[in-house]
Amino acid sequence: MTAERRVGLVAVADGSRSALAEYLRSAGFDVVECDELAVPSSFGALVWRADDTDGAELVARVRSWLRLARHQRIIVVTSRPAALRDVVAAHGERLFALPAPVFGWELVEALRATQGPKPRGA
Repeated sequence: MTAERRVGLVAVADGSRSALAEYLRSAGFDVVECDELAVPSSFGALVWRADDTDGAELVARVRSWLRLARHQRIIVVTSRPAALRDVVAAHGERLFALPAPVFGWELVEALRATQGPKPRGA
């Protein structure tokens, strides 16, 4: 499996993370499930289920990952996608903020996209 297909799935360890990891694996990705992520550059892409992360922490962590992982695609699933509007505008080729809840196929589309995914209803 190529390095681009290696995905770090960052989320609280629960049944939904396991189900999402299995869905992504069935779509051909090599998924590593993580509670926290210290080395984002070891993955071809990152998926973060940000759950209850507040806006300031959300932006700070994403900016940090963008600096550390210079080429990786970063997908954030959050109930606060507007908090990332400016960061997405600056890094839209790599950063996607999807509103929670998200379907597995939406993540697969974002991981495979050559351009950012279209917002729902567009």
